[in-house]
Amino acid sequence: MEPPWDKSMKKKRKRSRRPVRLRCSVKNYDWGIVGRNSKVARLFALNSGSDIDPGKPYAEFWIGTHESGPSYADSGSEPLSLKAWISQDPSVLGDKVVEKWGADLPFLFKVLSVGKALSIQAHPDKELARVLHKLHPSVFRDDNHKPEMALALTEFEALCGFISVKELKDMLNSVPEIAELVVVGDAERIVLGSEHHENGIAKTDIESVFTRLMLLSKDTIAEMISRLKRRLNLEKKKRHLTVKEQLVLRLESQYPDDVGAIAAFFLNYVKLNRGEAISLGPNEPHAYISGECIECMATSDNVVRAGLTSKPLDVQTLLSMLEYRQGSPEIMQGVSLNPYTTRYLPPFEEFEVDCCNLPHSASVVFPSVLGPSLFLFTAGKGHFDASLSEDDIVMEGDDIVEEGEVFFVPANTKISITAKSTELQLYRVGVNSRIFRDLFHCRNPIPSPLVRLLAALRRLNLESHAQARSLNPRSSFPVSAMPGKDDAGSSEKEKNLELFLKVGLDERTAKNTIANKKVTANLTAVIHEAAVTDGCNRTVGNLLYTVATKHPANALVHRPTLAQYIVSSKIKTPAQLEAAFSFFATTGPENFEVNKFEEACGVGVEVSEEEIKQTVNEVFEENKAAILEQRYRTNVGDLFAHVRRRHPWADPKIVKQFIDAKLRELLGERTAADDEKVPKKKKEKPAKVEEKVDAVSTPEQPSEEVLNPYSIFPQPLDNYKVHTSVFFSDGSILRCCNTRELLEKHLNRTGGKVLTRFPPEPNGYLHIGHAKAMFIDFGLAKERDGGCYLRFDDTNPEAEKKEYIDHIQEIVKWMGWEPYKITYTSDYFQDLYDFAVELIRRGHAYVDHQTPDEIKEYREKKMNSPWRDRPIAESLKLFEDMRRGLIEEGKATLRMKQDMQSDNFNMYDLIAYRIKASFTPHPHAGDKWCIYPSYDYSHCIVDSLEDITHSLCTLEFETRRASYYWLLNALGIYQPYVWEYSRLNVSNTVMSKRKLNRLVTQNWVDGWDDPRLMTLAGLRRRGVTPTAINAFVRGIGITRSMIHLSRLEYHIREELNKTAPRTIAVLHPLKVVITNLEAGTTMDLEARKWPDAQTDDASAFYKVPFSNTVYIDRSDFRLKDSKDYFGLAPGKSVLLRYAFPIKCTDVILADDEETVLEIRAEYDPTKKTKPKGVLHWVSEPSPGVDPLKVEVRLFDRLFLSENPAELEDWLADLNPESKVVIPNAYAVPSLGSAVVGDAFQFERLGYFVVDKDSTPEKLVFNRTVTLRDSYHKGGK
Repeated sequence: MEPPWDKSMKKKRKRSRRPVRLRCSVKNYDWGIVGRNSKVARLFALNSGSDIDPGKPYAEFWIGTHESGPSYADSGSEPLSLKAWISQDPSVLGDKVVEKWGADLPFLFKVLSVGKALSIQAHPDKELARVLHKLHPSVFRDDNHKPEMALALTEFEALCGFISVKELKDMLNSVPEIAELVVVGDAERIVLGSEHHENGIAKTDIESVFTRLMLLSKDTIAEMISRLKRRLNLEKKKRHLTVKEQLVLRLESQYPDDVGAIAAFFLNYVKLNRGEAISLGPNEPHAYISGECIECMATSDNVVRAGLTSKPLDVQTLLSMLEYRQGSPEIMQGVSLNPYTTRYLPPFEEFEVDCCNLPHSASVVFPSVLGPSLFLFTAGKGHFDASLSEDDIVMEGDDIVEEGEVFFVPANTKISITAKSTELQLYRVGVNSRIFRDLFHCRNPIPSPLVRLLAALRRLNLESHAQARSLNPRSSFPVSAMPGKDDAGSSEKEKNLELFLKVGLDERTAKNTIANKKVTANLTAVIHEAAVTDGCNRTVGNLLYTVATKHPANALVHRPTLAQYIVSSKIKTPAQLEAAFSFFATTGPENFEVNKFEEACGVGVEVSEEEIKQTVNEVFEENKAAILEQRYRTNVGDLFAHVRRRHPWADPKIVKQFIDAKLRELLGERTAADDEKVPKKKKEKPAKVEEKVDAVSTPEQPSEEVLNPYSIFPQPLDNYKVHTSVFFSDGSILRCCNTRELLEKHLNRTGGKVLTRFPPEPNGYLHIGHAKAMFIDFGLAKERDGGCYLRFDDTNPEAEKKEYIDHIQEIVKWMGWEPYKITYTSDYFQDLYDFAVELIRRGHAYVDHQTPDEIKEYREKKMNSPWRDRPIAESLKLFEDMRRGLIEEGKATLRMKQDMQSDNFNMYDLIAYRIKASFTPHPHAGDKWCIYPSYDYSHCIVDSLEDITHSLCTLEFETRRASYYWLLNALGIYQPYVWEYSRLNVSNTVMSKRKLNRLVTQNWVDGWDDPRLMTLAGLRRRGVTPTAINAFVRGIGITRSMIHLSRLEYHIREELNKTAPRTIAVLHPLKVVITNLEAGTTMDLEARKWPDAQTDDASAFYKVPFSNTVYIDRSDFRLKDSKDYFGLAPGKSVLLRYAFPIKCTDVILADDEETVLEIRAEYDPTKKTKPKGVLHWVSEPSPGVDPLKVEVRLFDRLFLSENPAELEDWLADLNPESKVVIPNAYAVPSLGSAVVGDAFQFERLGYFVVDKDSTPEKLVFNRTVTLRDSYHKGGK
């Protein structure tokens, strides 16, 4: 029988197998198609929510795990790279894939938009890739090969492989410029002979001629191209140039005097139609010319270039690696799987591609496969459903998919897709299915011994050449010493398996570990650090395995110490090990103190069995009643937790034994009744409320975060610990922490007080995302009895206004927060300037003259600025000239000298100062300065100057953390604790200041305080209270990001339900004349302001006049009645709220016999009639006088889509019914005294507030929120 824990694990695993949406990367290489004409641009914009830059080239859309362009899993509140997401559960790749390639995708998926030719290039095979990666890791970043396949999306031009022997002859006859390179005897043999093709001499011929061409000097190439152009320009007047000749001229126009233009004569010219593909093996020359395609390859970015590019060339390497196979490439048409799907199977293990075109309403099923898949939707809209293959259980819900969406689909998952538009187009990439059927065969025949020998010799020559160029000869190694891949790999696996079994791992765990290269490397290192290569007991081995898989990456320096504590049995439980991880994660090597470490980990603490037994008895006594009631259904984990809180270092096995024994002692033996499932209690239906007017939405309260969301933050006293490590490209590591001396000085200045800051830039109005920032910044300070600065980050005088500064101060106060101090970054401009001078003196900054475009290009290429190493004195002089206004704007910047080879682009010598138009007036600092500090330079220094203890910011600044600490460390000043949280994004709106500014300035809304906006001014005008906003922010917690608008509306209702008095208004009045009530008679009836009003509390009631002329809402009357309708109809009775039952006796219609003009009714003064329906109403206060006339504005969601920011044309998604104005509604007379800001509940309608547009003649009410969340139920 299958154990129950096994079943639960399977269910958990199935839940984790849901396809995950991906956010993907884009490359803007200069050969890409510009702006909206690029398919890559459109896909990236739809996928990421970014706007398309009309002047920027968009070249490649990357989908996969490669570090050069990673995709991110959309699986939670914080972005997680797909590679990291997979590493959490490598089984999503499938066992065979993990066994063969480890815990990573074996393929990389791209879309290419080629506007002009890419480089002539080739990709190394695996053996060569290992050599190149070893010799030049900064250029060849991985050791993998890169076979490719290109599948045309449009007409697609490419160069691929060498031309045939016949074409080579024709080319030498027709291109004299190339023929001159060939020795006379060789030329005659090539032109006249054909028998040499089979014995390999033809291959040598093309290699010889091609090599001579590629090694020519630049001047010789330029002169050759000049002659070729002159000849062809003359000849095209007499004849049509050949396709190849026209191509060469086109390439030369794109890349003047480039050898690649002439090299095109040697390569096959291929023009693919949509749906055709070519495959490109290792060491095969090729170049893409124009068009758009799907490209798939093994996961690698290794490329060797030799022409048609501005990027670095490596002609020698390319020439030595090429295979020089001749003949036309095979054009792949694909194999039809069904009427809609075509599969392309290249001769490579790593991937296959499916192309699917679904007409409207058609469906297709992609059966489950044993490996992972990536799905890209390139056009249309459809349904995307996933189910597990084991038992076909459909995953929770289905997804609507549209163009630009990308999914990672785990192994063993079936996908069903249905088109919901004219045509749905998609592509699927997965592992080549042949490997799962053991049918994969290499396209190339096994090379003969002679060919293998020649290849080996060629690679030996390459290695010698590479070693000669290498700046670090110690990194080289002889190729001949490398064992064969299969032999070496097999031997190494067996060796590691034996080692892992020796330390007590079970065989299954050991084998699974070997399948993961990273864990294998870590565990092997830990075993050697622990000096247990000869074996150890299982307890020690399991703890060492945990160290290998969970030890903090930023604290590897401590790992050998931890290993020794485990081997010596000073650390012997998982609880102690977790405590050690926590300690090391925040402690630098210079701050390590043995006593504190051992105290934190319970080293030497022995908890006796008697102490455990006594504590278990105490816990059972405290929980006895619940245990007796639940018997063996008691949550043993809770009991265990109670014991562990009192004895954290107790042996968990002994604790478990005593708990089990105590359960048997208290409850006796387990009975059959203990194993019966407890029937679920049916939810009782609420009693039917007679009066509909009091019905208020009471959805289940959302689960809130922990009671104290600030408990995760450390105390100022602890800010000597390491919590960030900055890794430099030279292998050094900066472990960021304060020295004891710096921290003590800081604590003396602050008295140990918590100090935070809320630092908005005064370039617009604050929105609800800022409410979250305020809640965290001000809230933490308040919770710790500290202070929060309101600091204006005013370093851009062109965008900042006094209006915004005044608004921010006012809205912060309205939100209930009191700043500790109000400061400006500009207050510190002199300090910042002085620090910049010091930074230059220390050799950490330089004045640069590159343009913004040049800086961008050099960053992309990881190249140093030409001025990076200029003398310090020169930079000091130039920086002073910048300050004095002697250098024009755009002619110089001050850049920090960081790490241009870093993996973090925010370490690429960021700009510290830039020049603004001479002495542009600043809203706070005046016209003293013409140079302004950047955010990256100023905010961390001002944090330090203000002694901020906790520098809290949103996640997009996470990659700036390295730069933040680098700068503070370079200056030797105090370092605050930095922590990032996710941005708050609310559905059905936009939050970017740029988009909000466009809505306001282009009059799509009525100003920054339009009630439809999520600006705090707009929410206030709509009637939302700061209490509700803060409750909403607290409720969603610190780490979540995209929140549905209904969550905010829930908190608004909760607040207004307690604070807004009830009243009555009718939006669309319909006159009702009560015929049995004498005209001129008016009764004052009592109405409740509050549902639970006590009868003896006069202030809880208000007067409502009742006469023979009343008004109900038009929606509450029908000419035809029905069973499920509770409004008024001919011959039917309803109850008027707070008044009497009335019965419709007659209806007055207009001439069209449809429009109701007036209703005649009789009322029941005895109230004996008990109708089901209850209506709200207003009455004439006196004969012939209309009720109070008011204007009502009904506001709804501003956008139709939940995430309009992701749409390319986001303005087209504006909700045309987001604002509906009702100019002539009626209200009860008591509302006449309402003033701006007063909030009410209009019974049966919602919550409303008096708007600032109100006049003495007419009040205006804004609807804050409806009584219920009808958005989803209503089908909007």
